Amino acid sequence: MGSKNGKGIGDGDGIGAGPGGPSGVGTTTVGPPGHGVRAPTCAFCPRPEYSDQARQSRFQGLVELNVVVQADGRPGKIELVSGPGLGLDEKAIEAVRTWRFNPAIGPNGKPVAVLIPIEVQFQLF
Repeated sequence: MGSKNGKGIGDGDGIGAGPGGPSGVGTTTVGPPGHGVRAPTCAFCPRPEYSDQARQSRFQGLVELNVVVQADGRPGKIELVSGPGLGLDEKAIEAVRTWRFNPAIGPNGKPVAVLIPIEVQFQLF
């Protein structure tokens, strides 16, 4: 989405979000936490449901995602980095779509969108 050639959101050429270059992470609107940008914190982040296939296999594992947390605290673009399959990748993405964050705060004290990694752990209890 956006006016460039990337797979990301915004005017970047990359896979991330915002007006940036190869990574698609912009320097004015969207960027990773750090350099004066305080990271978002989770306000409502319920655990995802287990898939039937993973439960039957008694599989436990980790799904890694890259998520754009928008300035309003809602998740934007969600990209799968790695996962075990068995329906857990989809369950992790489905859950993260419902999460709400206290947004990242930029150097000017205003909320900003950021690209963050999220690890979703699946464990049978």
